[in-house]
Amino acid sequence: MEKILIVGEDLDLEKEMYTWLIPDGYEVEVLRSYEYDHLKKKKIDLILSEIPEEGADIYYKDLINTFDCKIIAIVREEDVDELQECGDAGVRDYIFMPIRKKELLTKVKWLVQKNSCQVENYSGVLFSNQEYKVCINNKWIYMTRNEYRICKTLAKNSEQTFTKDHIYDFIYDLEKDTQIETITEYIYSIRKKCKEVAVNPIETIWGLGYRWNYEECM
Repeated sequence: MEKILIVGEDLDLEKEMYTWLIPDGYEVEVLRSYEYDHLKKKKIDLILSEIPEEGADIYYKDLINTFDCKIIAIVREEDVDELQECGDAGVRDYIFMPIRKKELLTKVKWLVQKNSCQVENYSGVLFSNQEYKVCINNKWIYMTRNEYRICKTLAKNSEQTFTKDHIYDFIYDLEKDTQIETITEYIYSIRKKCKEVAVNPIETIWGLGYRWNYEECM
């Protein structure tokens, strides 16, 4: 079930959006602005947020840094300044007031589906296909393209052990003139990045190769 936050100060508007979203099967929570600290470690799929009267750029940047999800800004109709503030803060999706039910539900459904395609979940570990980053224990780890592909391949097939040759064949085309030792370098780099968030998901099976260990992601 997708979780949606409605954040703002207009209680009547928030209640109305809440009643529209609940029948479509979403988990919805209504909050006042800046009252979301207790949700920092929770997975949020989408945020609907009114634009504060002051400091909109700082407010939205804080939301973006706190939750790795899409944000729909609720904008007063034809307010160019508000649109500019949203764009400057990195918010690209918006909806004009007065809000129409069908328009809101359509936009929410489209963004939630788009986000679910871009992020894949394997036993609680999230893989962002668009940005080549992996989320373990609610902490995002940024990878290079090939590091990301190695992690995702191992995680999707955690019951298998992959030799360096297997990983090499998956990462590189046959005509590539790249040394197989680069796989060892990639594994080292991945482990170094994971160590920064106190996890070590890639296990060495001596004499065989590498395997993804979900127990090390806890």
